[in-house]
Amino acid sequence: MDKVFIKASNYWAIHDLALLGDWSRVQGTKLQALYHLVQCRGKVLDGPHDSGYKGIKVLEYGDGCYIGFIRMAYNKDTFFPCKLHVVSLQELVKK
Repeated sequence: MDKVFIKASNYWAIHDLALLGDWSRVQGTKLQALYHLVQCRGKVLDGPHDSGYKGIKVLEYGDGCYIGFIRMAYNKDTFFPCKLHVVSLQELVKK
């Protein structure tokens, strides 16, 4: 999968969101833009058929670091309000 170029400041904001659960730098229109970027440029995650993660899209934002969202919309016409579950994955490489 091709890695998307992300500015350093946005990389660290996504990193803090994915690994630390810090939503302070990714909210509002920036969160909406990140969600749409994942949906447009992300790769569908293949997993076990009984997994709740099967079929969601994840985006590689760093070397082996992926982020994805499970979104539950309260209104189908607008992005907000919604409930987002962040999926953070780290690729493990055998050496």
